[in-house]
Amino acid sequence: MVNIVQFNEQLLFGGAITMPVPSTYMDASQIRQIPDNQEVYLDTESDNSLIVELLELDPVDILQSVENHFNQLAEDNDAINPIIVTKSKLTNHDDICLLIGQQSVSKFNENTVHEVNVLCGLVRLSTVASDILISMNVVGDINDGIISGFTVALEKFKVLDFGLFVN
Repeated sequence: MVNIVQFNEQLLFGGAITMPVPSTYMDASQIRQIPDNQEVYLDTESDNSLIVELLELDPVDILQSVENHFNQLAEDNDAINPIIVTKSKLTNHDDICLLIGQQSVSKFNENTVHEVNVLCGLVRLSTVASDILISMNVVGDINDGIISGFTVALEKFKVLDFGLFVN
């Protein structure tokens, strides 16, 4: 059975980017400081989260780059035995890829280890020497509805104002 996850278009980075975000997610900047190169959304019904991060172009193949970012996230999270389940370019999108992985992590210095599914999408914007890392952390089971919704969000990701990337 596929659980349907409703996504709504959100303007990111002051309206420079638009992307669908799950409807139960709230903008974390309403409750805490967020770095300028990130947009963070927290699920109001679970411990799940979505992070959109503007990064410099990683000068390697896009699939290697998304793997590098997943491994960096695992290191930053002090993850135990991070596993890459699958990674691939999206059909008809050489500049977008998806990695699905798993990490075992403790949150907020707890002793309990949580199984977190990590969906990492990478949108490569070569013309402005930037990579956009979009990561969704799903605590517990993941289903086809979440994966499908995340994939559609990657496909609908759109830059409205490339002035965002001017140094």
